[in-house]
Amino acid sequence: MTRKINLELPDDLSQRLESKAQIINLSLEAMILKSLEDLATQPDDPIAALIGTLSDESNDIASRHDDYIGEAIYSRELPSE
Repeated sequence: MTRKINLELPDDLSQRLESKAQIINLSLEAMILKSLEDLATQPDDPIAALIGTLSDESNDIASRHDDYIGEAIYSRELPSE
């Protein structure tokens, strides 16, 4: 079963989507359906949107994240009693 949805796209968005669809050799409809499918299957993790958007000089963050957190905690001054 399918559901038909009509969308009104602003001209500039429509042109950009058409260009992108041509580049990846898909029809506009196929590209939009694929994009929606990809969106619907993404995890609902609020951090997921940040993946790949941050950079750091360290390239071992994934394997040493606990070490870095520990170092940051250790380097803080403890409040005086």
